[in-house]
Amino acid sequence: MVNFSIFNEKKQKGFLDFKNTFNFLYITFFVINVSILAIPIALAGNASVMLGYVLQKKAIVKMDPIEKTKLKKNIRNFLTNPIWLTGIFLTLLSTVASIFAYAYGNIVLVASINGSGLMFLSIFSYFILKEKLNLKEVISFILIIIGVVLSGLFSSKTNTQSTVDEFWSLFTFRASVLFQFSLLFVALILLIVEFSLNLNPAYSGIPNTLTAGILMSLAVITMKGWSIYFSTPIHIDLTDYKFWLLGGLNTFLANIATILMQISYQKAKAIVTVPIYHSSVPVSYTHLTLPTN
Repeated sequence: MVNFSIFNEKKQKGFLDFKNTFNFLYITFFVINVSILAIPIALAGNASVMLGYVLQKKAIVKMDPIEKTKLKKNIRNFLTNPIWLTGIFLTLLSTVASIFAYAYGNIVLVASINGSGLMFLSIFSYFILKEKLNLKEVISFILIIIGVVLSGLFSSKTNTQSTVDEFWSLFTFRASVLFQFSLLFVALILLIVEFSLNLNPAYSGIPNTLTAGILMSLAVITMKGWSIYFSTPIHIDLTDYKFWLLGGLNTFLANIATILMQISYQKAKAIVTVPIYHSSVPVSYTHLTLPTN
């Protein structure tokens, strides 16, 4: 929706000159209700991240097994592979899109848009990885898509912009902290199952992928808080410890999840691991939408 009061006010003050590119961009991105932009930004981010995952998978299947290769060689293999680097770049690009989507959109609604990623994943996997779908996989994907769509339909479509202090109060609420540490405990158990037990090849990589999804869900929570600093107007305070803590936690958790997914890519098809990963990511969203009293 266009805020015509702002438009007319600036026109009367002589600030608007349609021949001026800067003013045109101002009208386009700030006079228009920015919450509407969260949807296309989230969709573009989903397409970018799925293409990034597929390219990472394409590169990794041709590398030496990560778990059996020395760290130095693994790093060299990754950093000298242009396909993998392109995939990582697209993934990072999607992170930038997510920051703005979560800054201006309802967290549950934007997260639900991640269901569109399955469509992008199927297309990219078919054409780039030549991965085909069987009936069970198709049914699973349809159920996941129905789930995220229903989540979006029954969530609030409005986005009440919280302050950093309001988010921090909810983030550090006792029940919230307990829930987050419970997720970390579940993630640890799944890692033990993945690397300690001799799993059937059909299930290999699934516990690892679920762990990555849980860690990324916690990263998304910190991203929501961190993104408040980038909302309009931008109010980054470099002396605020919460800015560094939320950004640091987001980076750490997201990177660990990414590393775990690289291992999963070598063990199973992208068309299997990525949907499991994305269906486990929203597991921790809803508790942040509850009041603390």
